[in-house]
Amino acid sequence: METLDTDSSEPAGQGSPRALVVKIVLAVVGGLLLLMMLVDGTYLVRQYRTPWQPLYYQSFDDPRVQVAALGMLAYSQFNLQPWRVVLDYQDSTVFWLYGDTSRALRQTDMFARRITFDQGTFLQYAILGAEHLGYQPRVQLFPKGQYGSLGDWVGIDSLPVARVQLIPADRQNPGLYRAMFDVRLPRLPYRDTPVPAILEEFFHRQNQSSRMRLQIVQAEEDRNMLRDILQAALEVDRNLQRVVDEITFLRITEYQKNRYRDGLTADAFDYSAFGQFLWQVAHAIFPVDQQGAADFLVAGLSQVVDSSPAYVVISSPRNSRVEQLQAGMLYARIQLVASAIGVAVLPIPQVVRDYPEMFDPYVDLHTEFALRGFRVQMVAGLGLPARQVAPEPRRFVMSIVEEEPPPKPPRKRTHLPLPRRTEIRPPSR
Repeated sequence: METLDTDSSEPAGQGSPRALVVKIVLAVVGGLLLLMMLVDGTYLVRQYRTPWQPLYYQSFDDPRVQVAALGMLAYSQFNLQPWRVVLDYQDSTVFWLYGDTSRALRQTDMFARRITFDQGTFLQYAILGAEHLGYQPRVQLFPKGQYGSLGDWVGIDSLPVARVQLIPADRQNPGLYRAMFDVRLPRLPYRDTPVPAILEEFFHRQNQSSRMRLQIVQAEEDRNMLRDILQAALEVDRNLQRVVDEITFLRITEYQKNRYRDGLTADAFDYSAFGQFLWQVAHAIFPVDQQGAADFLVAGLSQVVDSSPAYVVISSPRNSRVEQLQAGMLYARIQLVASAIGVAVLPIPQVVRDYPEMFDPYVDLHTEFALRGFRVQMVAGLGLPARQVAPEPRRFVMSIVEEEPPPKPPRKRTHLPLPRRTEIRPPSR
């Protein structure tokens, strides 16, 4: 008896239509993914992270360059790294630290406080690095005088912030040295976890041993008040066109990160690895404008402001250049101590910027959170980040190092012979 075969489906062999469709789909997806990787530069070696390798400094023979390689791991505003290290031509143990005004944000840093603060963070890292390498650094601040207060860009370029001499000493192992390689600046929500007591103890010791004032804000009422002030400052900054026009430091693709090796990237924001890849590709194809970049940066900071379980406020008795520098050094120590115990410290610099539109948040901050006569130098959010993020890009160290040229020999003055007395005629009448 003849039976009917009810299975009418074709075998999924090599020549079946279903297999052909699957191959086409896989080919399209693979080609699209490859194209996206080419657009982003995902395949590139991430050279902008090389300075974060603990042995990077050993690539250089000059101890001063080695110290500079460790110093440039420090925080700077928007990661612009505004530092110049000039090697003394007469003394192989001395280098001079200058601010790099080509990397200053002149619209938001009219009084050059932030660029001076950034010199302090570099200097603190350089000191720790020098001690680790077996030197006792002798630091002289503003050895040729302080530059002016109102954006004295010529003075900043010509007057050194510090003279540093590396004096051989017993090799030390400063406790904060290893934390230099672990500092991260996550721009994503923080966990609702109290700040460890050990950090509060550090703040207390600093207040006893320094003229600078450290205040930790974690009581609910005070925290809510400061949060409102910081959010208002972020809104002022985001909506001010001349400030937005300065935002040219958002690095989108891996190509840009390797090319510039500075600025801010999506690595520290609230994205998964694949989400970040898609974001970078999308904005490589459809470039983000400066207002979009400002909104993106403010959104990340706003998450930190909203979720921080505590804030730290750094104040100084006056507002001299030395105190601005010392505030940067103190912030670097805070950041290193916090990183050693897993706490992130992210500055919110908008509220202490010196331009007229920031007047209301600035006054509110000083009214509520500063001692009489003290000047707030920095406010930062403290907390345990929801996840770990990648380090910020860093420049090649030789891009900030210069050789001091020897002075030119004095030119011999040539005197023209005077005319003989007989050639001098009295003026005609």
